[in-house]
Amino acid sequence: MSWLIARDRSLRDTDVAPHTVEIAATTVTFLVALAASLIFPASGFVPLLLLVLAEPIANRLKRRRAAAPVSR
Repeated sequence: MSWLIARDRSLRDTDVAPHTVEIAATTVTFLVALAASLIFPASGFVPLLLLVLAEPIANRLKRRRAAAPVSR
């Protein structure tokens, strides 16, 4: 859904589109939290705290991507 919002400018409140790495990091973190909740039902909503890690993961991936040499 985030990719759809990122592609359609009329759905966003600003002209700046969300970065693909941020979208992917949030999606993967949410799926890990969902899997943890399904595997350990007694944990309740605690695995959703993993979503706090989505932004630091995205920032690290963006830095790594920027530092990678471009091969031609």
